[in-house]
Amino acid sequence: MLHKISPFLFLFGVLMLQNCAQVGTIAGGSKDITPPQILVKKSSPNGQKNFKPKQLNFYFDEWVKLNNPVQNIIISPPIKQTAKIDVVNKGIKMLFEEGIWDEATTYKIAFNNAIQDINESNAIKDFNFIFSTGTQIDSGKIIGRVIDWYNKQPIANTAVILYEDMSDSAVFKSQPKYFVTAEKDGSFSFSNLPNRPFKVYAFQDENQNKKWDSLIEKIGFLSQTIQVKDSIINLGEIWLAKQKSVRGVGLKIYTPKGKALITYDQNIKVDSIVSANKNIFFNYQVTKTKIRFEFKSDTLLNNKFLIYFNDGTKDSIDVMVYPIRELKSNIYLDPDNTYLLGNPINIISDFIVDSIRSNLVILNDSSRQVAMDLGETKYSIEIKSLPIGDSISTLVIPAGNLLFQNKMINDSVKFLLKPIKLEDYGNIGIKLNCENSKLPLIIQIIKNEKEIVHEWNIFDKKKELILTSKPLEKANYKIIVIEDENNNGIWDGVSIFQKKVPERIFQKAIDNFKPNWEINISLEIPTIFEQKAIQTN
Repeated sequence: MLHKISPFLFLFGVLMLQNCAQVGTIAGGSKDITPPQILVKKSSPNGQKNFKPKQLNFYFDEWVKLNNPVQNIIISPPIKQTAKIDVVNKGIKMLFEEGIWDEATTYKIAFNNAIQDINESNAIKDFNFIFSTGTQIDSGKIIGRVIDWYNKQPIANTAVILYEDMSDSAVFKSQPKYFVTAEKDGSFSFSNLPNRPFKVYAFQDENQNKKWDSLIEKIGFLSQTIQVKDSIINLGEIWLAKQKSVRGVGLKIYTPKGKALITYDQNIKVDSIVSANKNIFFNYQVTKTKIRFEFKSDTLLNNKFLIYFNDGTKDSIDVMVYPIRELKSNIYLDPDNTYLLGNPINIISDFIVDSIRSNLVILNDSSRQVAMDLGETKYSIEIKSLPIGDSISTLVIPAGNLLFQNKMINDSVKFLLKPIKLEDYGNIGIKLNCENSKLPLIIQIIKNEKEIVHEWNIFDKKKELILTSKPLEKANYKIIVIEDENNNGIWDGVSIFQKKVPERIFQKAIDNFKPNWEINISLEIPTIFEQKAIQTN
């Protein structure tokens, strides 16, 4: 029997359905911060022996997703073929090819932050799957911490590597057997390691290829091999610094008849040299610290060369070769000199100054004799008591005033001199106690993280040594103290092939340095080098 529906009831029902169909947000409730929980009974059992898996299954209590699995999921030791990984509902499935597992080996699959819930991306922490293809699971463990040698702070995301290959070239040629990534506080740990000897390296793996392949990446190492045992080995701190690289000096040495000479500050071994200009034919000879070039031309050459050394490092050099008739001298104002009224003006040269032939200069279009002497270095001269007012002046050093050691004379050079007001500047004083110092010291004042405005080389052991800066303008400054172990006048970083750690370094920041400031800093050697690493949260 059919019943009629009242139009009123029909309209009421439609309105109710419309209200029920509206989509809205449920108010209240706290944010989900709980990561997925693994369902142990449903998942592949952890800790299996005599096990060579073709497939692994892991199930969780909620829907999951994978976060950059290629980088985050690490299998140690690495396998010959990459695993196939899929998300299946509330779980993940890993498929492996036949024959990829080594015999009698403990494997660890570290998932790191790869497994996350769908809604809030909460990641499972410290989820590792461990099994052995043999009869036992290895239990060796190594822990430690990586620290920046320069600023004494921990370095997060540093690759820490264990090599079975004991050669010095392993770090940039071989794939490691075991590696981990340091935490935010610099700490790292290896577990389930076999009882074998390893070489330990740590470096900033910027391109994430598990090889150290850049002079820009900081690196550290332990000079001795580590013998893993069935116990915890604490390596303490591994200090990272830039690799020590050979430094070219005398790059502006020009010789006639298509020849050139480059001198380095240490003995070198060259693998090959490549010219950017393929039309330039040359021969070269390496003798200890020197590379001698011989070109098939007696004309002006300007060319870039890439020099590849046997230790895997390289250098880029611009070489200019002039015939003797075209050689020209270069003199210029010392960029490290700030001119104050009454202070000497320092002029430096590309060549060693043998003598001053004339004291005649042209100041503001007027010729005059001035007090001109050889400077503190053999590449400089000083002009004293130059009568300059408080406006910009021009200074011309006429051609022929200076005779260089190579029997050349200077060309005429014009400079602009701008006096400064002392009240617009301040200075930094350093009181140094180096009575107990065992090594030469290098003291630097750095401006805005890049410009060395002062440098002193200290060889004397004194209880009180006062160093005073020139007038300094408003900027951020830093005091650097270096123990110059090999007395070569520069800071030397880590050297893998020479098995040397970096030279010790100390730094103190002076931020927002202002005019009229006078800051005095007291430093005691060697106490300043014994600061511990800074713990960061």
